[in-house]
Amino acid sequence: MTFNGNASLKTDNKEISYKINPSHRRSGNPNKSIWTITQDEEITCFQLALSKGWLEEKTGWGIKQNQIGKLEQIGLSLLQEPLKIAKFRDDSQTKEWHGHPADYQNNQQDRPSTKILQIWRNDGIIAKHHITKIRSGKQCNL
Repeated sequence: MTFNGNASLKTDNKEISYKINPSHRRSGNPNKSIWTITQDEEITCFQLALSKGWLEEKTGWGIKQNQIGKLEQIGLSLLQEPLKIAKFRDDSQTKEWHGHPADYQNNQQDRPSTKILQIWRNDGIIAKHHITKIRSGKQCNL
């Protein structure tokens, strides 16, 4: 499936829109993290976050796992470091979401809540020691 930068998703009889933000793509803003996954994979990452309930209020968190459950790189930081967590936002009242690769080491606002990290731990996605490291902005081997 190919998207033209927008996707319309349904959940609980509500329609939610997702918009690709070009400023987080290769030709985008050099002062922002960039996606290294395709637009389709970005939307799939958001769909997973939506279906798993990894959205809180107007912020959501996503990941991409390979066939054996290991987290895959989804983007690059400003320092060209691999990023494995996505952050999604609904900054409007229109329910139009957008996202970017989250740099939890360098941006406190890019750190998932303890609640989300605990869900990931309970689901076997991350280990207990990852929660402390991510919440404190320390490097960890996800």
